[in-house]
Order: sequence, then C-alpha cells, then structure tokens
Amino acid sequence: MTMDSFSTALSSAAPACAHDVAVAQAARAGTPPDTAVLTHMAGCASCRETYETAAWMNRFAAEAAEEAADRPLPDAARIWWRARLLQRWEAETRATAPLDVMQRVEVIGSLILAAILLVTMWPELRDFQVETSAAGGWWPTLTGLLAPTGLTTVVLTAVLLLGLMAVFTVHQLLQED
Repeated sequence: MTMDSFSTALSSAAPACAHDVAVAQAARAGTPPDTAVLTHMAGCASCRETYETAAWMNRFAAEAAEEAADRPLPDAARIWWRARLLQRWEAETRATAPLDVMQRVEVIGSLILAAILLVTMWPELRDFQVETSAAGGWWPTLTGLLAPTGLTTVVLTAVLLLGLMAVFTVHQLLQED
C-alpha cells in the first residue's frame, strides 16, 4: 500500500474528528500542521494517532524506496527456478520420509535381533569356544567356524550378517545427516 492510497483510505473513512483530514494532509505533505491543528492535536488522541501513523508510513515508504534503489531485483527466471527446485526437494523429502523411518527401524531391529540371538545361543557358543581352545591353535578354530556344525554356524552367520547390515545402515544414516 502506497502512502497516497493510505492517505486516501484514511481520508475516505468516516473521520473520528473534524480535523482528521487536515492532520492527514499535513502528514502526507511532511510538514507540521498549523498552530490551530497543533493545539487541537494536544487534546485529541485520534488526531495525534492519525498524524503519527501517517508520518511513520511516510518515513517507512521513503526508507523502502531508498533500499529498493540500492538493490536491483534478481532475475525473475532465477527466482522461478529456485522456487521450482525447492518444490521438488520438498516433494522428494515427503516421498522418501517413510523410507528414512524404515532405515532407522531396520538398524534398531537388527541390533535387537542380534542381541537376542547372542543371548539365546550364548551357552552353545561358550561350549564351542571351549572345544576349539582345547584343540589348540587358530587353525582348528577357523576350520570349526567354517565347517557346518549345526545351529552354531547358522547363528554366527546371522549375527555377522545382521551386524554388517547395521554397520552399513548406520554409515548411510550418518552420511545423510
């Protein structure tokens, strides 16, 4: 809203006081009102408010015009391109939000599952460790891990795969953030 349209709207509104129009015209001109209006403004809150508001709007319009003269407007095509780019990014974020949530659920679920498997199979794993250490050396231990010895191998493989998946997923999540 320009100062002229503001003053027009102000003068076209039903005046609260007979001096409102003179006060608005003085504020629009940027000059102090005559002595009769000044003495009236001392006792009339409506006229005082009208003058202060109109004077403030004049100063505001002048400052805005000075700033606009110092800064050229950016190219409209560039503004449009940025707006479309932001719109696409927001759409992509909304579309991939469920996938991001599921990645976190995957990590937490795999860590919980690995912990449950480890706790459940701990006695058998402890017995396996005692058997391989009794055989002596690292070679029998390695061949014991690679040889299909039942449930222990399945559990160790599952824990290893879950751990690798958790590490990979945590790495991906840290790269995103």
